[in-house]
Amino acid sequence: MDHLLVAGLSPAFLLMAYGSVKTRSSWRSLSLWMAFLAGAGAAFVAMVVEIWVMRALRPEAMDVVAGAATRAFFGAALPEETVKLLAVLAVLGRAAHKHRVQDVIMLALTVSMGFAGMENLLYIAGPQRGVALMRAVTAVPAHGIFGLAMGALLAASRLHFGRLGQATPIALGTSVLLHTAYDFPLMSLRPAYPNTWEFPLLLGTMTVGALLAITLSNQVLADAAERDPYSAQPTGPADAAAPTLFGTIIMALFAPGFGLLMIGSPDDLTRWLVLFISLLPLTLGIDLLATGRSRRNIWLSARLRPPPRRFSGPDRAG
Repeated sequence: MDHLLVAGLSPAFLLMAYGSVKTRSSWRSLSLWMAFLAGAGAAFVAMVVEIWVMRALRPEAMDVVAGAATRAFFGAALPEETVKLLAVLAVLGRAAHKHRVQDVIMLALTVSMGFAGMENLLYIAGPQRGVALMRAVTAVPAHGIFGLAMGALLAASRLHFGRLGQATPIALGTSVLLHTAYDFPLMSLRPAYPNTWEFPLLLGTMTVGALLAITLSNQVLADAAERDPYSAQPTGPADAAAPTLFGTIIMALFAPGFGLLMIGSPDDLTRWLVLFISLLPLTLGIDLLATGRSRRNIWLSARLRPPPRRFSGPDRAG
């Protein structure tokens, strides 16, 4: 049971570590763990809403495509992303202005990881433990992508408009769209016609979603660093190199490792799954390598820059 808990929760903490490095956030932050617990609690709220919605809409009575679309949008994406957004806003509360812009991204990611982690714990506690392990390397990273995109858009609103509310509908709509695009291929799978268009579509939508979320968060973090350079500048060479080291570990161990384990599998589902598992950490690793290089250059340029001259008053020639 212990190894199942570790396998089920480790991807969530790994993605939180990624976010912590990107946003220079502290694991000792009370808000961080409040966000994690809020996300875990939101999972129970979403579960109740989803049961009620599915009973009302009865997607099982629809054809395959309509039923899958209904489950993906109304039965998963809309209620789950809504409760996660409400959890983020609740953690930020009226003191949102006291948090750094970077913290908004980290808190949104952490809420998503609390949500995904609790979902996985529920599967581990039940009879579908194999599903929990599968979700640990698919659904948990997917929730991380949704949370990263939501947090980046909320942070952009705070940065450019002074408050979160301006971009709340856009943040919710984007995360719901990404979530629906992820769930629709999975919910379209039919035992009689497996391994057709669903897996390439799943891989494509998640790749696009990951690139979109990373690009949005990088742009917002760069804008935030310009507004407040002290919140993003490394204080020393070790600090500047840490993201590079972390990204290298992800690329060297996780991405090729999963691919080598399953390279000879005859199962098409396994092949697509391994490709997905390999590409996402590889993408995050490359992103962290770029982050580490950028921060190291900032630190080196600050070290090489000559100190400012002291103003000694007007010249008194003659």
